[in-house]
Amino acid sequence: HYGRTDDQVKVRGFRVELDSVSAVLESVPNCKRAAALKLDNRHLVGFVSPKTVDTEAAIEAVAAALPYYATPKFVIALTELPITSRGKIDKRTLMELAITHNKKAQTQSALLEVVQC
Repeated sequence: HYGRTDDQVKVRGFRVELDSVSAVLESVPNCKRAAALKLDNRHLVGFVSPKTVDTEAAIEAVAAALPYYATPKFVIALTELPITSRGKIDKRTLMELAITHNKKAQTQSALLEVVQC
């Protein structure tokens, strides 16, 4: 599995085709382009454009169409997905956005736990 060049990743011990997740995300109303990436060993993250796409509906669409382990932890809506100079989706930039978003979500979750005590 190390060094694969296709979009098949392992999540929670299961193989997931990222293109399948992206295809379901693109089926959501108003979505023009989508991508999915592996956030960590347990979670995927999805990206959709334009920014007006309903991210909750996107997560629900994947949950309805694919197994639970293929459902993204969260979906980020962007005005446009970043593109490399070769015209492909810039996965490195998307991963940076996902990591930043995940850290913010964890911080907010920790703050909520402190407030609830």
